[in-house]
Amino acid sequence: MATLSAAPIPARDRLIEAAGEIFGDHGYEGATVREITRRAKVNLAAINYYFRDKEELYLETLNHAMRTIFLRTQPEDLGATPEEQLLAYISGLLQRILNPARPGWHGKLLARELTSPSRLLNVLVETFIRPHRDTLHMIIQGAAGGKLSETHLSLIGASVIGQCLYYRNCRAVSERLSPEILEAPDYLDHIAAHITQFSLAGIAAQVASKKCPK
Repeated sequence: MATLSAAPIPARDRLIEAAGEIFGDHGYEGATVREITRRAKVNLAAINYYFRDKEELYLETLNHAMRTIFLRTQPEDLGATPEEQLLAYISGLLQRILNPARPGWHGKLLARELTSPSRLLNVLVETFIRPHRDTLHMIIQGAAGGKLSETHLSLIGASVIGQCLYYRNCRAVSERLSPEILEAPDYLDHIAAHITQFSLAGIAAQVASKKCPK
């Protein structure tokens, strides 16, 4: 009985995967199109055919990684109340950044771009990061009853994202310091609930503070 072989991966997809790994390891300047095409097992002309040039390939590779993390949603798509929306937002972000099926180069490439930005960062911020940030700010403002300034929204929003990124960027440390958290079968639910409750308490404290605009 004949066995079905896996469908071949299209050349364009192979180029993105190979480029992501090489850009992640060496950065934009250190990566060469020759090494990318060699790893993707295509000829040099394939980059011009699918992406025009190295810069467009880099942008599309970043776009590919960004789409796995930053989803375009509105608060009402996440729940009926700000509390439900914040929990859904945090849960979704944790699921995406900690998804073991996501290629390792996604996080590596994004971290490199954010710490050593190329001139394409502005495009990525406006296309992916700002809309995602705006959704979070609307949720936080809803939980605060509309009483927070833009500065407070930015500070609280950064705190929410920072709490989530800790479990991605410091996972090796967390595994050694707090293994009981990460070894629990439903650890993502527990982490999401904790970050949500902690953040809601912080929002309430800011609203109650005299420094919060009335």
